[in-house]
Amino acid sequence: MKDGYVFRSTTTADLNGYLAASQPQEWEWLSPERRHEEAWFLGLRLNAGVTVAALEREFGAAMIAPALETAQRLAAGGLLDFDGETAVLTPRGRLLSNEVFQEFLAAPVA
Repeated sequence: MKDGYVFRSTTTADLNGYLAASQPQEWEWLSPERRHEEAWFLGLRLNAGVTVAALEREFGAAMIAPALETAQRLAAGGLLDFDGETAVLTPRGRLLSNEVFQEFLAAPVA
């Protein structure tokens, strides 16, 4: 990890293509902000949801503070169940999950 960035790479799912090296490997450096966004929208896809403590350990309280405000707003709108410790999509939130995820992508980062 370099200055909070992590390296992510992928290869083809096609074994023959991988062995022949005909498919180029994809890679990118992920900023802490990008990883934080992904933690929210990937975590919300899980039945267990997103835990604030885990996010604070990984990103710090200052970085996640704006997203917590977003979670509170979405909870008030009936899209999340959020008790201050865990955020989980409601049934309505699951139906509108792309809109919910977009809110976390648009949230300012401290």
